[in-house]
Amino acid sequence: MNTENEHIKSEKRHDRTGRSPMLTLIYKNQQRQSFAYAYLLESSYIESDAGDWITLNFGFTTVQLGGRGIVGIYHEITQHHAAELNEIEASDLSPNRGGILKINIIRPETGE
Repeated sequence: MNTENEHIKSEKRHDRTGRSPMLTLIYKNQQRQSFAYAYLLESSYIESDAGDWITLNFGFTTVQLGGRGIVGIYHEITQHHAAELNEIEASDLSPNRGGILKINIIRPETGE
């Protein structure tokens, strides 16, 4: 089964400081989208019984990551250590493990 840390790949994409230059999001259909950590202006984490949300403001785009038990992923992002994050099916998430169930990309100029 998947664990929270299995959704974070960081070993090969880090520079000499141990930080990843980009955050890559991998959707359920294996489509990928990457964002430069240099543009990450603000992040927030909200935990609730209905689900957890991470919001990342890259200035030109807002990324929302929804899931359960994703506080560890939030910490990896804020330290620029998360290189790849996978969106998974709810059926692949066991009760005692975290994971990202939904990725939303919001671009103000297009309203997406």
